[in-house]
Amino acid sequence: MKNFCALPFHHVQVRTNGDFNVCCVHDMSESQNLNINNCTVDEWRNSEYMTEITQSFLDDKRHTGCSDCWKKEDHGFVSLRQRTANEYKILEINVDERKITNVEISLSNQCNLTCHMCNENESSAILAENVKLGINLKLQKDFKWSDQGYQNLQALLMQNPKLVNIKGGEPFYVKKLLELIENIPEERAGTMALHITTNATMWSNRWHEALKKFKLIRFMFSIDATGDLYEYMRFPGNWETVQSNIDAICKLPNAQFLVHCVVQNLNIGSLGQLINWCKDKSLWLNFDLLDQPQYLKITNLSEQQKSKALLHLKNIDRSTLESHHIQTIDNSIKLLESCYTETAEWNEFVKNISMRDRVRGNNYREFIN
Repeated sequence: MKNFCALPFHHVQVRTNGDFNVCCVHDMSESQNLNINNCTVDEWRNSEYMTEITQSFLDDKRHTGCSDCWKKEDHGFVSLRQRTANEYKILEINVDERKITNVEISLSNQCNLTCHMCNENESSAILAENVKLGINLKLQKDFKWSDQGYQNLQALLMQNPKLVNIKGGEPFYVKKLLELIENIPEERAGTMALHITTNATMWSNRWHEALKKFKLIRFMFSIDATGDLYEYMRFPGNWETVQSNIDAICKLPNAQFLVHCVVQNLNIGSLGQLINWCKDKSLWLNFDLLDQPQYLKITNLSEQQKSKALLHLKNIDRSTLESHHIQTIDNSIKLLESCYTETAEWNEFVKNISMRDRVRGNNYREFIN
């Protein structure tokens, strides 16, 4: 089936506030959320909404909640749906079996960075900054888990999934998550693969010891640029600390590593530097086109900025690039060449970026000019 996705049949996502979701990019705005603090995973999987989703895919239809993947695929970019299909082949997951094999946990929004592309749901630091600016939509208490929530999560992990995908917030910033990982029995951990998404700003010997018992650890380092631009986009991250931590993490014998880059207007003119850095570190690089917030999309640039970005993209040496890198570059060029900047969208960018720059003591014009 052309539009089939295995995630609703095998996957459970628990968001930072405890809400269940189909996957990390699924739009639940048209459905009433069920929460792990008062709902078991079986109740979620048998809910009316999940029944609707699974039937949609069995009928080979594009469900409206999955628009993120459809948009990316229609623009020639690789979607989560497509990456999952390839991943399931590698992990030898039988898509015909209707059991939980893939669990995604975002135990808390606790995070130490205020990345421009992030939001209150995924970063307590962004939420704190928004409170300071008087624009917050939530309070930190909205992300508090109950004892029942932790019990339901432990019950979910005891269903012996093949893959446990840990996100945040920043996972290495959450003490409760470390305790949960340490409490997974060695015999069960020996059959699991952990996928950890991290900003690589934190690392400890305790985490090193806790992760050694697992069959496989796959680290996805969230890095969108190098040097000063990295520190601007992922404020107040320190580029030297990140590199040092990555070098330490890469010493784990049971681990694989990749870099995940969110392509947006702040970094579209510097992708070549990140490609070269990953090549030097022998790190596989994955590009993902930004969907939200809209004012950071790659086409929201002045004509002068767009010309500079196009020149940069066209001058990237392709001789040693992976095919998916070339595909991203070519599709980005097509988007930039076929679009025009809307004044309202650019003004929205300037308004939001300048507001945060004033709090952080930064200036976006040093990177986009």
